[in-house]
Amino acid sequence: MVEEAECNNWISKKEADYLRTTEPVIPYFYSLPKTHKNRVPPPGRPIVSGIKSILEPLSQFADQYLRPLVQSTPTYLKDTRDLINKLENFEYSTTNMLLVGLDVESLYTSLPQQKTLETLETILFNSDWHHRTPRHFVLECCRMALMENFFQYKDTLYLQQHGTSMGSVFAPSVAGLYVSTFEQTYVHNAHNPYIRHILFWKRYIDDILLIWEGDSESLLNFHRWLNTQDECLNFTYTSDAHSLDFLDITIFAEENTLKTRTYFKPTAKNSLLSFKSFHPRPLRENLPYSQFLRLRRNCSSIKDYKVQADDLCAKLTVRDYPSRIINSCAKRARNQSRQSLLESHPKQTDDRTTCVTTYSPITNQVKKIINRNWKIITSNTLTWSKPRFANKRSSNIKDLLVHTRPPPKKKKQHPGLWNNPPITGHYPCGTCVMWRLNRLFTAGRDSIIRIWSVNQHKQDPYIVSMEHHTDWVNDIVLCCNGKTLISASSDTTVKVWNAHKGFCMSTLRTHKDYVKALAYAKDKEQVASAGLDRQIFLRDVNTLTALTASNNTVTTSSLSGNKDSIYILAMNPMGTVIVSGSTEKVLRVWDPRTCAKLMKLKGHTDNVKALLKKKKIHLISLVFGKNKILKS
Repeated sequence: MVEEAECNNWISKKEADYLRTTEPVIPYFYSLPKTHKNRVPPPGRPIVSGIKSILEPLSQFADQYLRPLVQSTPTYLKDTRDLINKLENFEYSTTNMLLVGLDVESLYTSLPQQKTLETLETILFNSDWHHRTPRHFVLECCRMALMENFFQYKDTLYLQQHGTSMGSVFAPSVAGLYVSTFEQTYVHNAHNPYIRHILFWKRYIDDILLIWEGDSESLLNFHRWLNTQDECLNFTYTSDAHSLDFLDITIFAEENTLKTRTYFKPTAKNSLLSFKSFHPRPLRENLPYSQFLRLRRNCSSIKDYKVQADDLCAKLTVRDYPSRIINSCAKRARNQSRQSLLESHPKQTDDRTTCVTTYSPITNQVKKIINRNWKIITSNTLTWSKPRFANKRSSNIKDLLVHTRPPPKKKKQHPGLWNNPPITGHYPCGTCVMWRLNRLFTAGRDSIIRIWSVNQHKQDPYIVSMEHHTDWVNDIVLCCNGKTLISASSDTTVKVWNAHKGFCMSTLRTHKDYVKALAYAKDKEQVASAGLDRQIFLRDVNTLTALTASNNTVTTSSLSGNKDSIYILAMNPMGTVIVSGSTEKVLRVWDPRTCAKLMKLKGHTDNVKALLKKKKIHLISLVFGKNKILKS
């Protein structure tokens, strides 16, 4: 299907590549508790996680064409601001009117698939179409994403035969168009016997705000009639003549007009971001301002705003926000005109490049370095403007503890290890391997060191995982006849492990940047480490293994002189020569006994990242570079 669309020039090559999923994962079903329902146990919200699945790109592609159609429907509500503006000049009377909140029960999972697809076809082919992609291709994307949606629960695969999955990108648009067609067919139709009672009808996905002219009995009859029009849609409602909670606001009557204030659910807790959390400081300093602005926008009267603003100040104080920031943000928000907050401002766009990085303590330093050297970076493209910077979060405790799908079960292997498939366990790959007798030590970008048995008579080769690093493990070496393992990581640490029992004995924090390489002198029991901070540190292994809480002093020798990041080290068994390879395209040779530089070897025209030592003559054979090989 994608190949046909690309050949016919219906989609671009970039779009075709996006729609092809080369390494898809199986969508997984799980449930989230609806804690706001205030029930024990709370009901579940069914979710199908389709991230990286084969159908998710089709869903996202179709949604970019469906979403504008949803926004053009007459009952569409964009957000709370849109609702407040639509209620602004409504004349309301508590004597003969009711505020009604309608809800479609389980909308996503209630949609009949074939009828929904027919509805989408009618809407697509009746709409003004000015797109390169033809309607029938968009409809085929919808058909596949809707009717061929499969998922896994535990060990069983299922095909969804009714409804669309919650978690699919195009689900809100599909549901919105289906309900909009229902509204036009039954609600806003001259044949509706209750049409004269409907003064106001607006919908946000499955939540409908209705202003009813009439008494409660006529409203009840309308509700019964409404639930007989489509067997797949079931409506529930709440009503009151004076006030109604809808979305995140409370709508209430006052002097023949409708006013609003912010609504907080009874189960809502103080979940504001802590000021002590590991987030960018500008975000933490401006979060109170955005919260005060929300209150200022939602509250019709300044009296209601002050009451809710005082409550917000107390919540922010509990979350460790300084009073200086709280008072400053509250004052700025109070001085804002509510009318300006209710106006819709188009997003400003420009052609600046967005530089996205994972947030860390050095993010601001990186930003300053790039800005300071921008002229050098763009020396060949002077028309580029300075980029904007955005941060994505790194992994947190929730990511480690909460998973959409359970971990895979260990596969039992038959006797005869060498006849089995390769040992797996690292993701995305293992970068370091060490071998000792019948044990294999591996490590990689998942920050984990794993120990395997290579005894072919053992059914399960996996022994234990050593998890203590927080970033990539770049190198490992075995010392002391295989009793001790030393690891180097991008978390800037060097760790000493008990290789037999699999626990961390000590952590060395001498390096200031990624530690990329280790070298080991067997005869002298000495280990060297180096990395992106351009430093080489020498340590006695026996001293490292003897460290305790009371005896934690380590004598470290350092070799300085590298002008660029070091990626590889080699040391002869006697510990008399160390060679380093770096991105400065040269090899540096030291005598670790005196910490003196012996020579500098030139010849490579690119980064040096591999070294090989010869045991017999205790010298180093140097191999790498794009087009040169040097041997000593």
